[in-house]
Parts: sequence; structure tokens; C-alpha cells
Amino acid sequence: MAKRQQWLELAELGLLFVSFLAIAGIFMGGAWQTPIITLWLALCLNTFNRINVQRRQRQQISRSVKHLERKIQSQLQQLSTQVQQNSNIKSSIAQLNTQEEMQDYLGSLEKSLTNVVQYLNQEALDERIKNLEQELLRQQQAIAPPELMPGKTTPLSPPEPRTSVKDPWDTVEAASAPPTPKNQPRQLWQCIQLLDAHRDCVSALSFSDDQKLLASGSWDQQLKVWQVSDGQQVTQTQAHSQGLLNLKFIDGFMDRLLGGLLDGETKPYAIASSSFESDVKLWHLDLETESIPALDLKQTFRDHQAAVYALAVTPEGRLLSGSHDQTIRQWNLKNGDLEQTAVDADDQIQAIACAPDGNIFLTGGTEGLVKFWRSDNHQPIGSLGNDQPEAIAAIAIRPDGEFFVSGGESGMLYLWQLDLNTLEALPDAVPCFTLPAHDKAITHISFSPQGNYLITGSVNGVIKIWQLGLEAPLATLHLNDPQTAGNARLLSLAISADGLMLAAGGSDGKIKLWLQQ
Repeated sequence: MAKRQQWLELAELGLLFVSFLAIAGIFMGGAWQTPIITLWLALCLNTFNRINVQRRQRQQISRSVKHLERKIQSQLQQLSTQVQQNSNIKSSIAQLNTQEEMQDYLGSLEKSLTNVVQYLNQEALDERIKNLEQELLRQQQAIAPPELMPGKTTPLSPPEPRTSVKDPWDTVEAASAPPTPKNQPRQLWQCIQLLDAHRDCVSALSFSDDQKLLASGSWDQQLKVWQVSDGQQVTQTQAHSQGLLNLKFIDGFMDRLLGGLLDGETKPYAIASSSFESDVKLWHLDLETESIPALDLKQTFRDHQAAVYALAVTPEGRLLSGSHDQTIRQWNLKNGDLEQTAVDADDQIQAIACAPDGNIFLTGGTEGLVKFWRSDNHQPIGSLGNDQPEAIAAIAIRPDGEFFVSGGESGMLYLWQLDLNTLEALPDAVPCFTLPAHDKAITHISFSPQGNYLITGSVNGVIKIWQLGLEAPLATLHLNDPQTAGNARLLSLAISADGLMLAAGGSDGKIKLWLQQ
């Protein structure tokens, strides 16, 4: 086919050359019919060649699509094998006669569903399908020449270089030119602990405000508390009947609860937890009341109808929870009352962040929009999005309330400059800075408590430390040891109150801690 196409193009060029000679012959006294005929033949041959090229492109794209469809079907077939075990549930339940048989059956059903969730995590089907789509796009671009790509134009001049946002942080002095690799600011982090913590994915982490304790939650349904100083386990409990999704130490909770009556150095702790089940729970831990301290369940908040992925604590000490049931709820931690409810009919909530003044909170989810809500009545203010919306997995607000960052499945980081402390009406804003931070989906974003740097974590286990306005990270950390070529996925990330310690949890059940040097 290639040789035939080459012959046709040579014939087209030959006819154009003959036409040129014939036109020259007219001026020499030749006949005028000859150039008209040759030009007409050249035009027909040109049209035939263009049609032939497009037909070959369609054939190659069709073959590529069929090939990708076979790959996708192969992946879905593996998932179908896992899901098939959970079919015919109604008929199986109808055959149960005793309560013991029912409990045994529900136990096996829960185990099967857990296996499906673990399979989705380990095989990363969503990433595979996304990679197949990207491969199809690359093949289309390779097949079609630039002038035939729809909507593609040749730039008249090179694009202007993107200018960095002026960084109001004081960590690096402002310079007239972007920093070179030689004077690029850096941070040094040292791994100080590797804890073999859980039997399943470490899906949630949180430091206590005094930095003495680290809480971890897992898909093995366990909530554990660790001493940061030596990595020793303090206590544990089965917190939920399904895998945990989020944890939050409630900073200063017991002081607020008792009106500031606690004057000792060691104070009771409070931890909020959520999971694939709809309940949110509040736990108390007092290290001085018992020789072996226990996590005591003090409150259970039951109004959600689906998995609770997001937890946040307002500056006033109230708990916000966001769920895949499309609601955000605010709880009074002293008496367990539900104070406010917001409904987002178009989204499943996956991330929540509170402004420092407590007047506004932000949410993000599968719709791909950052949405703004008033804290006092949970009324919506509006939403902001990118040109190409994508599911939002994480949102972080800088402690001064003047910047916030969002990230999701593409690995892009979006920085917005918007003063949330004085926001009354939402302007029509776009991200002031975008950065391809990671090759894989971003799962976690956190500003340091002092606001002088930003931490991002990706599903492939890569953690990066950023300074606002710089396109190169200050440091890059790895959940997996490059020498052993591990493939654990990053599912949780936490930073200590002084900003000097990081903890990351992976799908292998391990927790890794770093200390800034």
C-alpha cells in the first residue's frame, strides 16, 4: 500500500511538472489545450490521493480502537469474575434458615466485597483504562499529519514563557529572574521510621496537635495510635465494620469541652473516624487513666447514607463530614447534634477544606468543581472550575486564607488566588498557576501549618514539597524504596503541627515517617 501511494504522489508531481512546461509552451506559441488537460488531471489525482490517505487513516484508527476494546474487555472480564461471586444474593438469602447461617453468610459476603475493592485498588483498572485512552490519542496523532488534525493550527510565533506567580512567602528572597538549578531552594528530609502497621491498606493518618501521637486507620477496620518518638503502638480498636477512609485528631477538643479547665501537660485526646459505612464516630483516648489506655467510643453520628470520604474540623471546633450521598453535614462534638446539612445534588463529596476565619468552607468531588459554602447556614456561594474539569481528590487552603490549591486524577496542581477571609460574592476566577506536579493522580494536598510550603502526594507513592510559584519541587520523597522496586500505592498523608514531620501510608499496610533536616 505504501509503494502504491508513493507511485500516485510521484504521478501527481509529474503531471504538475508537465502542466508547467505546457504553460511555458503557450508563451512560445504552443497550443493552450494541453495545460488545461494536464491541470485537470493533476487536480483529480490530488483529490484521489487525499481521499485515499483519509481512508487509510480511518482503517488504522479502527484497528487501534478494536485492539484497545479487546484490552478493556480483558480487564473487565477479570473484574466480572470477582463480582460474579456476589450475584444471586436474594436467592441465597432466601435459603437461610437460622440466625447463625445468616451471620455466616453476611460475613462471607462482606469478605467477597472487600476482595472486589482490594482488586480494584491493586489492579488500578481506572488507571489502565485512562492509559489506553491516552495510547489511542497518541496513535491518532501519529497517523494524521499536522495539517489534517482537526482544530490544530501552526503557531505564528513561539509562545511566551509562563511567568511565575509572585511568592508572598518569606522563605526565599524575590529575584528578578527565575532561580537556576544552582540556586534552586531545596529541603532535606530523612526517613526515621518504617512501621509495619496494618494487615491491609493504610487509608488514613493524622498527627495529634502536640505531635506526640500518630493515628492510623486501615481497610482492616482497625484504628491504631502510635508514639511518634519511638514508633511503639499505644492502643488499637476495631473502629468500624468496614474499611476506614479518614481520621482527624480534634485539636484542643478536651479544653473546649471542659471550658479550659485542663492545666496539666498531658491531656485527653479526641479522634474522629469515617469509613465505607455511613457512620462517623468520635473516640476519646486518655493516656493517664489506665496502664493500657483504650479508645473509648463517645459519639456515633448516623445521618449519612453512604461512605464518608471527607472530614474537616472548623476553627470553632465543629466537625464537617462529606459523603458520597451528596451531603455535607456539620456536627456539634460536645453533644453529638447535627447542626447543619448541605445537599449537592450534582456531586459526590471527596474533599473538604475550611477557611481559617471559619466563614467559608470548600468542597470538591467527582463533578470536578470547587464549590464554596457559607459555614453558618451551609448555603452555596458558587463554584469554580478548570477548562477541562476532572474529579477532585484533594483541596488545601493556605493558613492565611489567601490561596487555595486543588488536585485530582490528571496529576495537575491548580493554584487559586482568592482572599477567603473577606469573600462575600464569588468572582469569575481562573487558576493563577497550574503545574504538572505528578505523572499519576494526586491523592493528597496539604499546606504546612506555617504556610511556607505545600505537600502533594500521588497514587504511585511519590511525595513532593513545593514552594509557591516555583515549577521545581523543593524535595521529592518516595513511599516505595527505588532499590526494591516496590509498587505500594499512596493512600494517606499527614503533616505534624510544626511542619517538620511527614507520615505516609500505603496499600502494603506500612507507614513511613520523614523528618526535615
